[in-house]
Amino acid sequence: MFFPFVLSLSKDEQYYIKCEEERIKTAFLYSEKFGTVSYGSDHPMRPMRLRLAFELIKEKNLLTLENSGLIEARQATPEELLAFHAADYIEALRKSDSGVPPENGSVFGLGYGDNPCFKGVFEWSSFVTGASVQAVELVGSGEKDVTFNLI
Repeated sequence: MFFPFVLSLSKDEQYYIKCEEERIKTAFLYSEKFGTVSYGSDHPMRPMRLRLAFELIKEKNLLTLENSGLIEARQATPEELLAFHAADYIEALRKSDSGVPPENGSVFGLGYGDNPCFKGVFEWSSFVTGASVQAVELVGSGEKDVTFNLI
């Protein structure tokens, strides 16, 4: 992708996204798993929309642009999950993967309102998290300038 602009973040310093002569290296992180779950008919989150958005992105050939590409999302490792979440929360979410709230689910807000338990919730969540970790790693290593995780 080609972005011939400058973004000024402060009066004293200007941060250049990229200059005219440079090309931004981009990556789109995605997994087919993103669009395969259901939060339930009453919940506003519709993962199917993610699949439809991905299909539109492919149809518009956005993944074939120079210096851009698709990277298959991976699951977050247990160590990555534990870096941000308590072990008892992760275990409760893992137990929710059956679609039934665990006995202690309400302690973590699982099973009700915005956080329903559904079949595959742990696996789906770990793919979403893994894609975000990948995005950070790709930018942090300098391999990519911009990454995009659809979730």
